[in-house]
Amino acid sequence: MALMFLLTSDIPPETGTVDETVIRAAMREEFAARLLEKYRSERSGEVRRLDYLSERAYMKIRSHLIEQQRQGADLDSWIRDRCAARAADPAPAPTGDFQEDVRAFVSGMTIEVRDTLQNELDDLQRLSEKLSELNTLFETDPTRKLLSYSTLEKKHGLPAGLLRRIRLQNLSWTEPNEKALPLQSFLTWKKNIHGRTDPDAYAFVFDLGARHAERYPFIGEFLALYRRAWDDFRQLARETHAILLRRSE
Repeated sequence: MALMFLLTSDIPPETGTVDETVIRAAMREEFAARLLEKYRSERSGEVRRLDYLSERAYMKIRSHLIEQQRQGADLDSWIRDRCAARAADPAPAPTGDFQEDVRAFVSGMTIEVRDTLQNELDDLQRLSEKLSELNTLFETDPTRKLLSYSTLEKKHGLPAGLLRRIRLQNLSWTEPNEKALPLQSFLTWKKNIHGRTDPDAYAFVFDLGARHAERYPFIGEFLALYRRAWDDFRQLARETHAILLRRSE
């Protein structure tokens, strides 16, 4: 999915919080998809292990699926209806406490995905605040001695090497290609700040986002928020760049 499409998400400019509602709906859909995948693989003779909750939930409906020989749209609809049932609804036969597994999976996955994305937003916004404080400090006291970059970074809670990168960037930062995948776009922005990134740390969440992008575009919404936070950070970095240039003359 192209970057520019993802950045058109309708997110209010003042919003800086990941929408948990969209993630929760996607995780409910994910649970249903895993059960469908398990049933179909079993019918084809494959052995495919899922996570603990999905395996346990599947065993609670397996005999019904085999007895009823559900196929195609009927199979999809039956499983999705049971995964979509609310806690207050009567338990649809024959699933019983199947709903407990659904709720546990959805809640746990929602927390993991939301916290991963929200922590990244919070981190970038926090760095913007720290950089703004540093800029204000030097603008209000032009005679203040410029300490070493590493000392300033430690003192103001900035990533190691950030000030050097800002000083050398010459107002030019790496931007994602318009055709970049969501994870590539995010890592490009993040690498500008931290110098290095770990794709494996985010692959799981972004893979989930890709699976449900059409109906539940929580990754697209996150990238729209992150891009706005990145733009704010980049503007502050321009001011820092100018300060560092003046102080090095």
